Amino acid sequence: MKTRKEIEAEIVELAASNPEFREAFIANPRAVIERQFGLRIPASVSLNVVQESPTSLCMVLPAASTEGKLSDKELEAVAGGSDKLSDFPV
Repeated sequence: MKTRKEIEAEIVELAASNPEFREAFIANPRAVIERQFGLRIPASVSLNVVQESPTSLCMVLPAASTEGKLSDKELEAVAGGSDKLSDFPV
């Protein structure tokens, strides 16, 4: 299974080279991810697409831990490099 970073890189590449893909992804990213990669993102997970412009930058911050530190599972994922798109909590 591809990692989240690999999928994101492929989406960025496709969006840069294919205007129809870009429009479809902006309009309905969940459907495009399911069709393109065969992945289902749970309805409980919000999916936001933001386009940068020459005068705006976007920064993504990871979700804050409820206790301010990583759980053992989160720490193992970071140490092991896991970043699967399918690792969303349901």
